[in-house]
Amino acid sequence: MELSPGALIDHASIFTKGGLVLWSRSYGSSRNPMNSLARDVLIQGRSHSSLSADEAQTWECDNLSVGYTLANEYDLILAIAHPRVIQLSYLPAFLVALKALFISMFATKLSALSNALKVNAVEALAQQLGGISLASPDWLQGWDAAFARLLQQFDKTSSRGMKATKTPGLAVASPEDSDSAPASEPDQPLDGKAISKNMAAFKTRQKGLRGGKQASRPSSRASLAGSGSDTGPESDAKRKASKVMRKWGDGVPTEEDMTALDFSSNDANGHEEIAPSGLVDSRAMGQVDRNGLYNVADYALPAAAPAEASTGGLGSLFSKLTASVGLGSRKLTAEELKPVLSTMREHLMNRNVARDVAEKICESVGQSLQGTTLSGMASVKTEVRKALEVALVRILTPRTSTDVLLEITRKRSTSIMSAPTPYVITFVGVNGVGKSTNLSKVAFWLLQNKLRVMIAACDTFRSGAVEQLRVHVNNLSKLSVQPRIDGRSSIELYERGYGKDAAGIAKDAIAYAKQEGFDVILIDTAGRMQDNEPLMRALAKLVMVNQPDKIVFVGEALVGNEAVDQLKKFNDSLRNFSNSQRGVDGIIVSKFDTVSEKVGAVLSMTYTTGAPVLFVGTGQTYSDLRSLRVQHIVQALVRTRLTARSQQGNILEAEVADVKPIATLLRSVAFHPRAIVVVTSTGLNVTVEAGRALQAHAFLQKAVFERFSFHPPTDGPSPGPLTAEDQDEIELIFEIRLTTLLQCLDIFGGAASSSAHTLLRKRAWQEEEEEGEDKPAWARETRSKTPNERDARKTAMKLSYRGVGHPLVLLLEESGVVTTCEITTFVPEEILDISFREELRVQKVIMKSEWLLNALSEAEKSCDRICFTFASAEDNPAAIRAGRPRPLFRVEALTDVGSSAEMEFPFDQDIVESFECVGMVSNTYKFDHLRFAFNALSASTKTSMRTDEEGLLSLQFMLPMSSARGRAKPSIGYAEFLCLPLSET
Repeated sequence: MELSPGALIDHASIFTKGGLVLWSRSYGSSRNPMNSLARDVLIQGRSHSSLSADEAQTWECDNLSVGYTLANEYDLILAIAHPRVIQLSYLPAFLVALKALFISMFATKLSALSNALKVNAVEALAQQLGGISLASPDWLQGWDAAFARLLQQFDKTSSRGMKATKTPGLAVASPEDSDSAPASEPDQPLDGKAISKNMAAFKTRQKGLRGGKQASRPSSRASLAGSGSDTGPESDAKRKASKVMRKWGDGVPTEEDMTALDFSSNDANGHEEIAPSGLVDSRAMGQVDRNGLYNVADYALPAAAPAEASTGGLGSLFSKLTASVGLGSRKLTAEELKPVLSTMREHLMNRNVARDVAEKICESVGQSLQGTTLSGMASVKTEVRKALEVALVRILTPRTSTDVLLEITRKRSTSIMSAPTPYVITFVGVNGVGKSTNLSKVAFWLLQNKLRVMIAACDTFRSGAVEQLRVHVNNLSKLSVQPRIDGRSSIELYERGYGKDAAGIAKDAIAYAKQEGFDVILIDTAGRMQDNEPLMRALAKLVMVNQPDKIVFVGEALVGNEAVDQLKKFNDSLRNFSNSQRGVDGIIVSKFDTVSEKVGAVLSMTYTTGAPVLFVGTGQTYSDLRSLRVQHIVQALVRTRLTARSQQGNILEAEVADVKPIATLLRSVAFHPRAIVVVTSTGLNVTVEAGRALQAHAFLQKAVFERFSFHPPTDGPSPGPLTAEDQDEIELIFEIRLTTLLQCLDIFGGAASSSAHTLLRKRAWQEEEEEGEDKPAWARETRSKTPNERDARKTAMKLSYRGVGHPLVLLLEESGVVTTCEITTFVPEEILDISFREELRVQKVIMKSEWLLNALSEAEKSCDRICFTFASAEDNPAAIRAGRPRPLFRVEALTDVGSSAEMEFPFDQDIVESFECVGMVSNTYKFDHLRFAFNALSASTKTSMRTDEEGLLSLQFMLPMSSARGRAKPSIGYAEFLCLPLSET
């Protein structure tokens, strides 16, 4: 096919997500970038724009720019590559038109191909298409001509309107532009006199530069003299008896001053000796495999429970995703995916994933799902979770080998004819992340594998850096498996002091290591901020001059968004400031033991450059180095701490002397047959929903029970017993048939709900509250009980639960008769993520429940909507006009023809106990939703009404409950209804 002169593309290709190329053409001499596109973008799940799957995206590779679009319904990728210096303004529109044309011409064949690929039956595909195979020219008959016509059409349109223009070239800095100082020869140590002379000369030059102005005095007023350590009364008397002339510290330092400040020692071992047993943790040691190689241990993240057995996970991530469940086959749309992806993005950010990375991963997951078919009872939540796990595995899977020992062996074996060249590893990173510490841990690992290691001290800026490495070398020499190999030490330090050129020191160290037969050389560099261009140029010079085998970036596990910025700028600087185009090859994540499940920094760093995580640092000893498995990180990102796996013994146990109050509270929210139970260390929360606009909660506090015991199983590294705060945060979630539970509670007939029983209990509780503390508990109890209550029999209950897959067991006892009930539990479905945020509250009213019940009962006769209006005294216009400013609380019944009835509450202490309002607040709600709250309203004594800025209504009801034995006053049960307002139309 001949292309028109205006066509400026180099490559065009159409292939499946599985790698099957359906059609491909090359028009230029450049390397085909499609393999790189699949490997670095599609497999890694990298989204380079916020466009949807139906639009085109761009990606740059070497000197080419690649535009591509996805056809998820057929698992296709259509890609066009052109030179980067050419701007093809029509490329996005061309790709969209190209996809539509290709699908319209070959829809039948593509459907057959997609189905065949799913069942691995490509061989049978030819039979379905009348004997036409993929290799046959008739497979895409007529496509070459159609492609040429479409390209010429867009090319002509572009040539008339928008000419292709060249982008301005970028200036690339040469190595000669580096600000780093050249390598210098080693100097002899200076004595005190020489140092004093140099200091004097330096100050003289400073005075000359200041034009004779007086130098400012140092802020420190401490005397430079005397560092003696005389103690005792005699030395104190001497100091009091003789005066010492004050030295201001702004003169020329004397030889005595320099000697007093010299704390260095000529003795290489002039540091505190540490026992070898304190340098390693035997529990953290790795294992020696059958080949004799020492491998560091894996970081202990146990396998997550399957989706059916998760509990906390449902509570923290997937139980609150507002995903819908489809009954038939349909294609997923962006609108369905948006709320699920939004919650998933927040969850990843809570796991310490950088915001940009979380957004791009969610975009990638959304694009991979958009247009795919959702069939049967599969939910959007399930599909998103699967796609998320697949994307995380792709991103975290290393694209290059992470077997450093194998690479060392290969390099040594290629140098048989000459002196073996040592394997060079350079450690880079910002200040204070633990480069030197993790370098020493890597050295310990290499020594355990009987390799000779040299450490090059190329941090010539930080004070004490050389001494720190000297201490590490001294300690590691004691821990080496073979302290001497072939008569030579197994580990040495190469250093040339401070102020020298780091690139020159590294070069000399490599030459020395090769001469002395070292296997590995570890280069320690100075920490530097990623935005400091002169220092980044110096680091790039070190890499360019010495060409290390591996550049390792050391980053903290504690950082979130900063991880992306640090690693990206280090990687870009190494590439841009050197001619070798070398970037970061691997990552070590330090302080990994401090983040628990918040391992998002690993994902952020890997996503930014594609470099794999080689090790993680987990402690303060040389053996505290771990390797990470991809599945470990995926589990930590999507799971939570608590899983309800079956275990020996019960997770939940509770006892109550009388089930009647509990049954009353549960009936107050029993407007739906199923409920979700959330168990925490503080009690039970039973949640019921209706119409995706109403949510009710019944709270059974721990104080209601005679005994309440919650033993949550934990999965994940646990440094010790759970604290009280940890216990409060852990949740156990399961679903149950609420109607079945209530039937079991009423199995003896004593827990049946009746208006008489509710009224008696309510009246008794009110009388007990009014009497206060003036009378003893026995007198109040006798006074409050009615004859019917004293004669009523009580049904006691013992409750137990072992976890998902096990029933909720109830042991009910009355008058010596015991009945056991086993109620089936289920994995909870998605629930509405409705929560009332107190900081957004605009009004709050606390009132007697009977008054609100009377108002709503009157309105029930003639309305389908109810409007609540609140106003402060300053914002009540009618009261202000009447000259009597007062707050407003009005209930208005609404019909399709207008208002039918209204009631304005007087602010009497016997009716409204508390009132708070900001401005005027008015919202309308569906009356059928509020009707569900009548049972709770009639059984309660007080009601709290709250509204937030969005109109969300919170109705909290206080219900009298029996108290456990030993408590003087009865406890209170709470029920809360959360109702969404009707939208304004």
